Amino acid sequence: MADNLLAQQNANTMALVAYVCMLAGLLFPLAFIAAVVIAYIYRGSDQILDSHFTNIITVFWWSLGLGVLGIVTSVILIGWAILLGASIWILLRMVKGLSALKRGLAYGEPPVVPV
Repeated sequence: MADNLLAQQNANTMALVAYVCMLAGLLFPLAFIAAVVIAYIYRGSDQILDSHFTNIITVFWWSLGLGVLGIVTSVILIGWAILLGASIWILLRMVKGLSALKRGLAYGEPPVVPV
């Protein structure tokens, strides 16, 4: 029982580390890669945490595609708008994920409002 609780706490901590790495990845691309590696390693540990790791993986692959598209089209200036939009999207998804993780909710699960 104690081992299961310890594994749960470790996975929760690693989800937090992965989110922080994703945010740091906006400035340091290697941190972005570290975040997705952590997410792939720890995915499957818990249903709630799986939603967070899946979010990190989804954001990684979409941002990689948008980043390539933005860099290729930056010559015609539209790429800069794509890169800015992708950065804002990443920031919003990571803040939303961190907020849900802190409250113990799955990513995308609406918060419970007391009546």
